[in-house]
Amino acid sequence: MRHFIKYIIVGILASLLGYVAFSVFLQNIILVCCISLTMSIVLLFVLRKIIQTHNFSFVLMVSVFLFVLLVPLLGKKETTSLEKRTLSEFPKFDINYVWGFTYGLADYINDRFAYRNTSISFLGKLKYEVFHESPMPNLVEIGKGNMLFYSTIEYVNEISEPFTSAQLDTLKTNMEIMTKWFDSKGIKYYITVPPGKDRIYPELMSIGLQYRTQFSKLDQLYNYIKNDTLIRFIDYRKELIDNKKTRLTYQETDSHWNMFGAYFAYQKITQRMKKDFPQINVAELSDYKMDSTISVGGDLQRHLGFDDLFTSHFYQFTPKNNAQPITLDSSKYDRPDAHVEIFENPKTSTGNISACPLKLFVDRDSYMGAPKMFFITQFRHSFFVWAKSPRIDLIMQEHPDVVLDEVLERYVNHFLYLPDEIRKDSVFIKQNFPNYYKIKKGI
Repeated sequence: MRHFIKYIIVGILASLLGYVAFSVFLQNIILVCCISLTMSIVLLFVLRKIIQTHNFSFVLMVSVFLFVLLVPLLGKKETTSLEKRTLSEFPKFDINYVWGFTYGLADYINDRFAYRNTSISFLGKLKYEVFHESPMPNLVEIGKGNMLFYSTIEYVNEISEPFTSAQLDTLKTNMEIMTKWFDSKGIKYYITVPPGKDRIYPELMSIGLQYRTQFSKLDQLYNYIKNDTLIRFIDYRKELIDNKKTRLTYQETDSHWNMFGAYFAYQKITQRMKKDFPQINVAELSDYKMDSTISVGGDLQRHLGFDDLFTSHFYQFTPKNNAQPITLDSSKYDRPDAHVEIFENPKTSTGNISACPLKLFVDRDSYMGAPKMFFITQFRHSFFVWAKSPRIDLIMQEHPDVVLDEVLERYVNHFLYLPDEIRKDSVFIKQNFPNYYKIKKGI
């Protein structure tokens, strides 16, 4: 009887370990349970002398240690990442580079061990609930009101490391070249840079993160080019800041703006375009029915290892005139470096939400996900492609009236480089920018 508790502990842990291991291969739960129970009984019989010989503390410590060690190795491997990144693959063995295989194997195990996501989520919640701290402070900061912010060194440097004077000259020149090159093709080219949440809600960040992000390279760039009458750069930070007094313009648990904030970006962009194309309609907030819900989710919360600890406000806009753009087949554009979406607007749209007879082409990133809904009801034809610089090949194929180049603040450095098709158009550049090839770039 004095060994009964030790048998119970070893038996339970052995049964659970068996269940974890055999459930990887077998789908029948009853069969898995039977096999696991049988295995634990056999194991107890084999280890009976060891269990009886050693004291309770030793048996408990060894049993728990082996259980914790073996479960991640024997259980079903993870196939997805909470951080929404690509998991490491099993490395190929190369006799000439054995250490490379070793490092790759370590990465593979670290990324895919069983119950990794569950463990990260549990520990993250525990740290927040007990200490009210971010479980990953070097990745995501939990600000006031549980507003989440990126806090990585890479991100802070990307938005706060100043441009050199040579880089500013290059940025301005490249934007001028692209604008004039598109003008020569009969296309109006516009640039817009959505600001990060930290630029709109700095008061909700910690003093430390405020200090680290106090310099804005977007400010620096805008101040450098704002008086250039050739560049069509559209800035709406003031609108986002002003309207956050009404309701949130960014999602609490996500790095992106919400539909309410996205509307003001759309409005400012189309107002600028309307100066060149009077036929463009600019929809008002009153043209939409807005619904609000509170739910869980968000990329920043997932980076912390959980989806359901914090809540966020989500807004849904529905055109009051029931405009429903048609999604066209884009399969012919399928390729690894492009995610293409094409929309046609029905001719029955009325009022402010009505399609002008123009073709819109948008080079976009994830920030265009929300305002896209507004644009596709305003243009007869809309073409969206994921790209950090203009996709000249697709633009020339579509030949739109308007090109909107949307680049997130952290990727503004991409303007330091011209698209190859424009850079190699030496006849155009020599004719319009004769000193371009002579100037040594300080990139």
